[in-house]
Formats: sequence, C-alpha cells, structure tokens
Amino acid sequence: KQQEVIDKAEHFIRKNKAGSKSTMAKSREKMLARMTRIDPPEDNLKASFNFPYENTGSTNALRVENIQAGYGKPLLAPVTFSMTGGEKLLFSGFNGVGKSTLIKTILGKIPALSGTSTFSPSAKISYFDQDLIWDDPTKTPLQTIQDQFPTMLPKTIRQRLAKAGINAANAQKPMNLLSGGEQTKVKLALLELTPSNFLILDEPTNHLDDETKEGLKRALQNFPGNLILVSHEQSFTNGWLDKVLNVEKLSLKK
Repeated sequence: KQQEVIDKAEHFIRKNKAGSKSTMAKSREKMLARMTRIDPPEDNLKASFNFPYENTGSTNALRVENIQAGYGKPLLAPVTFSMTGGEKLLFSGFNGVGKSTLIKTILGKIPALSGTSTFSPSAKISYFDQDLIWDDPTKTPLQTIQDQFPTMLPKTIRQRLAKAGINAANAQKPMNLLSGGEQTKVKLALLELTPSNFLILDEPTNHLDDETKEGLKRALQNFPGNLILVSHEQSFTNGWLDKVLNVEKLSLKK
C-alpha cells in the first residue's frame, strides 16, 4: 500500500513540477522526504503446489454401495456413488454434518455400519486429514519431514517447504509454535512427496490465506487423477469439480 502511495506521488510530481500545480508537487516531494520507507517482506513466500501422479491402468476408481457412517448409530442415510478415472468429487455441506466421518468410513478408518467401499486395486491414495495432530509437535517442519523421508537431503526439504510457502525461520520452529496456516502448509508439503492417483482432502483450506488457497486450487485442478474434496467453502470449490455430493441432505440428525 505504501508503494502505491509513493508511485502515485512520484507520478504527480513528474507531471506537475513545472506547471500550475507546482506548489502541490513540492508539497508531495516534502511528504515523500519525510516518509519512513518500509522494506518489502522478502521472507513472505508465495505458495505453489504440485501433487505427483502415479498412473493407474483402471478406469473404475471407487465404488461406494449403501455405506452408512456413524459411531454406534448412523449419522447419514446410506450413500451410493461411483467414480471413474480422473473424476473430481466434492462433499459439500456445513461443518459438523458428517462429511469427515463419511470420508473416514470410505477409507476404512472407521468401520461402516453397513455397506461397502471398494477402491481400484491400483489406487494409490494420499489422504489429508484436517486435524493438526503431530507425532511430536516439538519437532520442526524440517525434522518432521526428515523423520518420514530419512534419505531426503535437508537442502531438498528446505526447498520443498519454501515452495509450500514456509520461510526459513518457520522451517526451524517447533510445529506447536506455528500458526494453523503454517502447519497446514507443512501437511500439504508432505502430501507432495508421495506419488498418488487418488487425492482425498478433508477441509484443506482451513487456516490458509487467499494466495495459498489459489495455489492449492490450481494444483488440484491440474492433478490428472481422482479427487474427493471435503469443503464447505464455496468460493474455493465453485465451478471446477465434476460431481457434488451434498452430505447435508443425507444427515439424519434431528
């Protein structure tokens, strides 16, 4: 914003220094001379993502048949849908309606109360859980990635983190001292390190700034494999997914 003010003032001065508005031009010169110039934020990195794709020979990616999700009792009516290769599906609905529970049931992380979900035998799934829980939250992003990928050079890890928008200072801070947005970027950077053909992302835009959201959206649009995206954020999801499952309409909550 300061740079915009400076540019406008300098343009006015150049245009009016010798004309009828020369007094105003001199006044703006004095304003610029008194101004404390702010240095540009060199360590604010712009995030971009690229999720590596592993080819699959199957055209049938996922079949869900009459699956019912819940803890002891059903949260949702039975769900049936299928996905072919490359399709992108949105689970929509307000927070707390059961979208995360349905995803975890499809993945087998929670037992289904009834029904089945069957992925292609060649499916390589990368799953983003919205919870910011770490095995050791006192470790830095650099250490966290090194633990999961011990053969990766520290320089390569730093480059990967920078690409995800994590600057050098934050790469050396404990995870529990980072903001929710910075922790989410680390999780997305981890997701980029394993090739897959099926991305499942549960509310990945929570905590993210608008620029990072745009970088994530571009990466998901460009990903040639399947995607199930859980999101309640219409500004992020409008207009680019192939199918929408409105989980809100399946809710059995009274």
